[in-house]
Amino acid sequence: MLVPGGASVVITDQAIRTMKRFRQTGSMQKEAGGQLFGHFDGLRTIVVEATPPKWLDRRGRAIFRPNRWLQHREIRDRYARGLHFIGGWHTHPEKIPHPSNADLHNMAECFERSVHELHAFVMIIVGTALPPECLHVSLIKKDDVLIMAPDMGT
Repeated sequence: MLVPGGASVVITDQAIRTMKRFRQTGSMQKEAGGQLFGHFDGLRTIVVEATPPKWLDRRGRAIFRPNRWLQHREIRDRYARGLHFIGGWHTHPEKIPHPSNADLHNMAECFERSVHELHAFVMIIVGTALPPECLHVSLIKKDDVLIMAPDMGT
């Protein structure tokens, strides 16, 4: 995924496999989500892990509310292993997903309230199609959203 100016977000196969597992392809499947962890290589942000949903998360057909206590524990654990929290992901029950106003507000609020040195958080929404079409990737700041464009190696 490319950003004007040469910055990019690289999503590893492992992270995509985790997110893809929870696509809402059935009419009764609930939204799922997790956190994104990675590292930085110059202008590249590399997403190496997408965590699966937790048993204490609140999930419904069109709602995902993560358990904050478990999220904080996960962030501390990954940081001790050299990975940085870089954002979050969740599913939508639509083929090509689009962020809701609540999605944008919640991620912007998370960006503003968190202690970090990042320029933006990565938000990935996973739809029901197969990757890469099912992936909506945005960079979220307090008052700014940048939708990423896929780079398919062309």
